[in-house]
Amino acid sequence: FAPADGMSGDELLTEARALDPMAEEAPELFFQVGMAGGVTSPATEGVVQLAGGEWAATAMFFGETEGSVAAEKVTVTGDLPEYPAVDGVVDVTLADLSIDIPDTIAAGPQIWQVTNTGAMPHFVAVMNPGGEITTDDAINGVKLFYGMADATPAAEGSAQDPMTWQDVAFSANITNGMTTFLELDLAPGTYAVFCFIEGPGELGSHALHGMTKVITVE
Repeated sequence: FAPADGMSGDELLTEARALDPMAEEAPELFFQVGMAGGVTSPATEGVVQLAGGEWAATAMFFGETEGSVAAEKVTVTGDLPEYPAVDGVVDVTLADLSIDIPDTIAAGPQIWQVTNTGAMPHFVAVMNPGGEITTDDAINGVKLFYGMADATPAAEGSAQDPMTWQDVAFSANITNGMTTFLELDLAPGTYAVFCFIEGPGELGSHALHGMTKVITVE
């Protein structure tokens, strides 16, 4: 996390350590600070860019009934250098509220360059439904997961059943202007890409407001 305007690094550290990872709603702080990314999946590696200044590096731990947050202040010195373009990346652009990613990408090892151009924080989640689905199927699966009344029932165990979807990779949250890189190795098939952040306010899951995209890996 980077401090919000008018917030010191020590104040940010105090706020970060006080976060409740089990809370049903994101705190107001979540929509004020900067976030540079990272990873939340042990099977994925990530690279983040940190501009000069004070940051809070955090890790969240989840249990069945409660969780905790570890946070330490990191001071970054110098200017953010220019770096050459990475050959062959899969460009993923997150905006308010859309995901721009190629419809079809090549199977095998790859690097995803994920950039947030929106005003809200976003992340990218990649899931394998285990069969062919459409973007409408994926959106309906999110509605089924949330137990929404307007969801269309899906056959249990089918690719349209969200309880059968397998997690592939998750980036951490990034805010406007931030880019994070994910290293993936995808087998051929159909994958669904989401942002599941909720809010601010009563907006609800971003996945239900344009941030769901089904892609083909071949």
